[in-house]
Amino acid sequence: MNFLNPLGLIALLGLPIIILFYMVKRKRNPIIVPSIFLWEKLDRPTSSAFNLNKLLKNLLLYLQLLVVLLIALSLATPVLLGFGKEDVNIIVILDTSVSMGVRSDGQSRLEQGIEKIKKLIDGKGRDSYMAIIAGGEFLTGLTKDKGQLYGSLENIKIKGEAFDIQENFLLAQSLGETLEKKEIYLISDGNFGNIGSITIPFTFLPVGKGEVENIYIANMIVEEGRLLLRLGNNGVKDITTYVNIYNSEGERIGRRNVEIKRGSYADFLWRNLPDSPWYKGEIEFRDDFPEDNLYYTVNEKVKQGRVLLVTENNPFLEKALLLNPNLKVSKIPPKRFEEGLLTGYDIYVFDGYLPGKLPQGSMLVFDPPYPNGYFPLSKPQKLVNISPEGSRLFNFVDFTDVNIYYSKILEEGKGLLNSDKGKIGVEMEIGGYPAIIFGFPLQGGDLHLRPAFPVLILNIMDYFLDSTNVVDNFKLHHYPVYNPPLGVKQLQVITPSGGEKVYTGDFPQIGDQLSEEGVYQFIWEDKKVLLPLNHPRTRESLAYNPTITAPGGEIKGGEVKGNLNITPWLILIAIVLFLLEWWVQHYVF
Repeated sequence: MNFLNPLGLIALLGLPIIILFYMVKRKRNPIIVPSIFLWEKLDRPTSSAFNLNKLLKNLLLYLQLLVVLLIALSLATPVLLGFGKEDVNIIVILDTSVSMGVRSDGQSRLEQGIEKIKKLIDGKGRDSYMAIIAGGEFLTGLTKDKGQLYGSLENIKIKGEAFDIQENFLLAQSLGETLEKKEIYLISDGNFGNIGSITIPFTFLPVGKGEVENIYIANMIVEEGRLLLRLGNNGVKDITTYVNIYNSEGERIGRRNVEIKRGSYADFLWRNLPDSPWYKGEIEFRDDFPEDNLYYTVNEKVKQGRVLLVTENNPFLEKALLLNPNLKVSKIPPKRFEEGLLTGYDIYVFDGYLPGKLPQGSMLVFDPPYPNGYFPLSKPQKLVNISPEGSRLFNFVDFTDVNIYYSKILEEGKGLLNSDKGKIGVEMEIGGYPAIIFGFPLQGGDLHLRPAFPVLILNIMDYFLDSTNVVDNFKLHHYPVYNPPLGVKQLQVITPSGGEKVYTGDFPQIGDQLSEEGVYQFIWEDKKVLLPLNHPRTRESLAYNPTITAPGGEIKGGEVKGNLNITPWLILIAIVLFLLEWWVQHYVF
C-alpha cells in the first residue's frame, strides 16, 4: 500500500485523545434513595479514574476509534500497489489538437485525456520516473515528483496546432534512451493519419466517443459595409439552425436561418449593417464542439497610401511597388526632387539617393550614399554570405537562393539582414518615422531576380501602411510577442473582459498568456488598434478513431492499468461505523 497524501495521517492524533477521554471518564451507578442531603458534602468516585478494565468493556470506544482511523486513512489517500507496474518508467504523449476539444458525457476529449494521465500518475511507482509531452512540448522532464506532474496538468490547453505524431515520438525517444524499463502511452482521439515509420512500442489510450455533430464559423470579414460569413459542417449530420450577428454593444443586429449539409460550406452576406468597431457571429445550435460556434471580427478600413519613388531607372523596384493595389505610386529622378516634395506622401522610396533634408514619412532606402550625414555606414565591401533575422518583414520571403555580392555595412539600427561583414539591412526611426535601409543596390546581387523580392516589397509596404502590426504569436493560450512600431516605448493592452496591462521600455516584449477570446485593444501614443482573437477551429473531420493504423497493422486502444485507490471504500465503511456507533449509544447503553 502507498499513500498519495501522507499528511492526512496526522488525523491519527485523534486516537489517543479519544482513549484519554475514556480513561478519565467517571462512572456512577444510579441508586434510588429517599434523600441526598448526606451526599451534598461528599462527591468521590468509588474506584480509580484510570481503570484500564473499562476500555475492554466499552463498545462505543472501539467504534469511535475505528471511525477516526478510517477517516485518517481516507485523508492520506491510500492506493493498493500491484495493480500497476511499480518499477516501470512512464512517458506520456498527449494530443492537444483542435479535435481534442470535442465534448462527450460532459467532458472534452482533452479533459478525458488529463484524467487518464492522473491515473498514470497515481499508479506510478515511488522510485520510477515519469514525463509528459503535450503539443510537441515537454510539460515536465523525467521526474519522480508527483506534485510536479500534477501541477503541469494545469498548463495543458488546446493551442490549435495539428498533432505531429512524428515530432512527439522523437521527443519521447530522446527521453527514453536513458531508461531501461519504460512504457510510452499515446493519449489521443485517433484523429490523425497513418503514424508512419514509428517503430517504438507504445500503448494507445483513446479518448472520445461516438459520432460528432458540429457546425462552425469558418470565417467572417467586414468590407465596405458588407459582412460576409462562411459556415461549415464537419459533423455527421445535416444541421438547420440560426446564426446571429452582434455589434460591439452586445445588441443583435442580424439573424438568419441556415441549413448546412454535412461536409459542405455555405456563405451568407449581410448588407447595410449598423456601423460598429467590431462584430460577433454566433451559431445557436449547441453541438459537440461549442467553442467554434463563436467568431469575432473587426471593422477594418482599407488603407490607401501615396508612394514617391525616387530613382534614375529601376523597373524592378517600380513593378514590385505596383503589385500593391492600395498604393498610388509616383516616380521622379533624383534631380527633380525638391523641398516641396518633403510632405504629401505616406511613403518615400529612395534608390541610391538621399535628399539634403529628409521627408516627413516612412522611408525605404536602397544603396544610401556614403557618407550621408544621417547614419554611419562603410564603403562597399565584398560579401560571402547573408542571413536574415526573424522579422515579420521576411514572412514568406525565401533567401535560400538569394546572393548579395557587395554592400555598405550599416552601423546603427535594428538588424534585419546580416552578412559575414556586418549588418546590410536595418530598421530605424528617423525624424519620428520608420525607415528600412538596405546598404546594397539591387544590381549588387540577384535579389531583384528572385521571387523573394516582390514579397519583401509587399511586406515592407504593408508594414508602413498597416499599424495593426503590433503583436506576433497572437493565438489563444500562447504567449504573444508585442512589437509596436519602432520608437514606441509604452503599449497598453486591454483584454476583452476589460483587464489592462501596460508594457514599457524597449520592444519586442513577451506578454502574458492569452486566455480570453474576443477583441483586444492596443493603445500607444495617439493610436488605437483592435485585433480579434478566436478559438482554434478546423475544417477537417472531428471523428473519433479508437483504432489507429500502423505499418505493422492496426493498433487498438487500451485502458490505464493503475494502482487501486481504496479511499471511497474507506469513506463508505467509516459512514457505516458512524451510524452503528450512534445506534449503540442511543439504544444499547
